Amino acid sequence: MSGWSVRGRHLPALDGIRALAVLAVLAYHLGFGWARGGYLGVDLFFVLSGFLITSLLLEEHEDKGTIQLGKFWGRRARRLLPALFVMVTLVMLYVVAEGRYGQSDVVAAIDLHQLRSLAAATLLYVANWELIIQQHSYFAQFSAPSPLQHTWSLAIEEQFYLVWPFVTVALLAKGLRERRRLGIAVSVGIAAVSTALMAYLFVPGADPSRVYYGTDTRLGDLAVGALLAWMTARRPETPERLARALRLGAPLALVGLLALMATAGDANGVPMNFMFEGGFLVASVLCAIVIADVRREDSVIAHGFRWRPVVAIGLVSYGVYLYHWPVIVLFTGARTGLSGAALLAGRLGLIATLVVASYYLIELPVRRQWLPRPVRLVVYPLGVAVTVAAVLAGTTPSFVIHARVRASLLRYAPAAVVVGAGGLGGQAPIRVTHAISRADPLRVVLVGDSMVGLSGPGMVAALEATGEVRAFNYGFPGWGTSQDPYWRGYVRHAVTATRADVVMLTTGWDGSIALQHPAAYRQRLAELIGVARAAGAAGVVFLQYPKTHPYYDITPASLATTAAQVAAWNADAAAMPGLDPGHAMFFPIAAGVELHGQFSAWIPPPRDPGAPRYTWDRVRRVDGVHLCAPGIALYAAPIAADAAQVWHVPEPRPGWWVNGWQRAPKIVAGEQFCPADHPPG
Repeated sequence: MSGWSVRGRHLPALDGIRALAVLAVLAYHLGFGWARGGYLGVDLFFVLSGFLITSLLLEEHEDKGTIQLGKFWGRRARRLLPALFVMVTLVMLYVVAEGRYGQSDVVAAIDLHQLRSLAAATLLYVANWELIIQQHSYFAQFSAPSPLQHTWSLAIEEQFYLVWPFVTVALLAKGLRERRRLGIAVSVGIAAVSTALMAYLFVPGADPSRVYYGTDTRLGDLAVGALLAWMTARRPETPERLARALRLGAPLALVGLLALMATAGDANGVPMNFMFEGGFLVASVLCAIVIADVRREDSVIAHGFRWRPVVAIGLVSYGVYLYHWPVIVLFTGARTGLSGAALLAGRLGLIATLVVASYYLIELPVRRQWLPRPVRLVVYPLGVAVTVAAVLAGTTPSFVIHARVRASLLRYAPAAVVVGAGGLGGQAPIRVTHAISRADPLRVVLVGDSMVGLSGPGMVAALEATGEVRAFNYGFPGWGTSQDPYWRGYVRHAVTATRADVVMLTTGWDGSIALQHPAAYRQRLAELIGVARAAGAAGVVFLQYPKTHPYYDITPASLATTAAQVAAWNADAAAMPGLDPGHAMFFPIAAGVELHGQFSAWIPPPRDPGAPRYTWDRVRRVDGVHLCAPGIALYAAPIAADAAQVWHVPEPRPGWWVNGWQRAPKIVAGEQFCPADHPPG
């Protein structure tokens, strides 16, 4: 029989559709250039889910005259929850193990506070809204990704599963003809409103993550799937006229969908603007046409989707989706020493191992209820408790912090005369428009790359120790105007979200362009100042970037290039106060973490400069760039001292360097890269 409805049958071609969806997402996340639109695999999942869930509800009502919502949700829970909880538990155990004992930088950039809130949101299926609240960009290629970031789509599906059955039951209360018309009308209306809202909220040139994550803006895909189900309900036979149309239209729709999966993103994988202006709806309609056709037994394209290897991938597609992203985030070249084809093979092998284990040890036993009921009553609550405990352990900074950190901070307290402070050279101060006080503090937002992002807790602590400054850390690894295509929107958002009076900024990622095109780069910095001012800030303070010795610079030539780039960035930044006086300043603060103006992983304590060399503590991480906790304190101290001089706020209160900021997740996660060693020799 050639039919569109589910009727309780297992159709291998639909597993093939799932395989296409998950392979597109996998290729996209692995960064293959030929899958720039691979994010549409999620949309294919959404359309298929909307169709299947609605079909199952309609058919249950047809067969039994009612819909047992409790049993429906129970089946969904058995299908989805156990594997998700196990994945979250394994991620947390890895973070704990790597944080305490690892030697790579793989978890150093993970914000444990944000990871805890995202883990809780993941388990409650609201991860997409948590990511929106965290302002976590899906498309910032150089930011530190969360290993749970991909659960946003699972959250949207689960929210649909919870609400849509009520809508379906309400519609089924009507007569047969009326319910079909209402179901179609409601589905069309939801798709239209969701698409219109996406287009309305989308701002070209700004980060589109809000409209990409939002349930309200992504319901269109699920509604198109539901529309297909309402159109085919109680119609087991495909009318010949429609069958002929599908024979021609479905292959064309598949070609169109594959073309979008290959091209509907820019070089950074960001969807093209037209996708947010109706393109996602077009893609979902193409998905629906393909799904409608592959359910017919004489479908030409269904033969390809029924190929056994493809079906096998589709059967385990949920596990592939669950594990592919954590493996990509955590199984890195820095962690493993692999690169290229070897790294790809290692990742795929690990994903396959986890997926097979999940399918046979977790998913099948739970779905088929192989465990006796008394055992399930013990095992399931215990599994939930273990997951919660793992989340708490994996996101508790004090679980990995060492007492030596506090002792080192006390020993490296800034001197009475702060090294690196002053030297403002008569720069015109940035004037704010209000009288600064405790009640109305100076509001500062820190912008930049990982030097800011990872050192931010100490910088915030130093500034706020004045009592009249409120500081916010918006730095993230890899940021730079030459790296982030949305840098204007990022700066604008950082200012408006914090109502900042002043932006403090530094980035080593722009060193190359500053070296190669100094005049053009100074124009870009001038534009940056203009963006910040247009958003409400009074001006921008450029912070001197300290000299580095990255571990990957293993030749004199590469080291010289890096040094030249840092020097070029500092020179261009130092020129800005003269080009835009009163709106730009430059704080020459790097001396606090340099030894006689040069890079050194170890320096003497500022209050005991004559200490024997063999007693000096490490102030730089083993990567030769970022700062250890003592270095962060010494880098932050002159920033606060210069701020006190410029804006006449109090000097930071003594003891701020051990007031608890060293327990921030970013600091704790980085301590594994700050061994308690001393200069050799």
